[in-house]
Amino acid sequence: MWGMSKPPTGQSARCPEFNAEAMAIIPQNSFLIKSEENADGKAWVNCRECGERFLAFFQFKE
Repeated sequence: MWGMSKPPTGQSARCPEFNAEAMAIIPQNSFLIKSEENADGKAWVNCRECGERFLAFFQFKE
């Protein structure tokens, strides 16, 4: 069973528009992936450089 029983964590993600580093807040027992197809979830990320929002996809660790 997966969920948010632990506090979330921040992981570095790249803005697709500006290629700047941004912080994705995702569940602690997960990691970022590139493909939405294999994702268990997604999180909105704000780029501090260009101001755009983008989706980061994550997958839970087994």
